[in-house]
Amino acid sequence: MFFSLYIPTASTQANMVNFASLIISVILSIIIGVEMIIPLIIFTSFQLVLCNFVTACSGVSLIWNLQNGFLISNLLKKNKSDNMYMVLILIAVTVIANIYFLYQKMPRITHLAHLLGFLVGIVTGAIF
Repeated sequence: MFFSLYIPTASTQANMVNFASLIISVILSIIIGVEMIIPLIIFTSFQLVLCNFVTACSGVSLIWNLQNGFLISNLLKKNKSDNMYMVLILIAVTVIANIYFLYQKMPRITHLAHLLGFLVGIVTGAIF
C-alpha cells in the first residue's frame, strides 16, 4: 500500500473536539476583550478542582461550555449587531461539539454537566 490512512480512536476524536472547542473559545475571548480571560481562568480552576478533588472526570469540555455561555451572555448584553456573528459562532461550536459527544454515547452525567455548565455560564455572564 502506498500510504496508510490514520483513523483516530473515539477517545482521540473526543480530545480533538474538546481542544478545538477550547481554542475557539479562547480566541473569541481575546477578540471580545482581554477581561474575558478572567472568567476562563476561574472556569479552568473550577474544572481542575472538580476533576481532581470531587469527581473522577477528565477533559476540558466543562471549561468551554461555561466560557461559551458566559461569552454569549456578555455579547447579548452589549446589544451590538457587530457581536452577532460571534454569538452565532459560539452557539454553533457549543451545539456541534455537544452533539458530537451525544453521538459518542458518553455517560448521561457528561451531557448533564455540559448543559449545566453552559447554563451557569449564561447566568454568570448575565450577573457580571
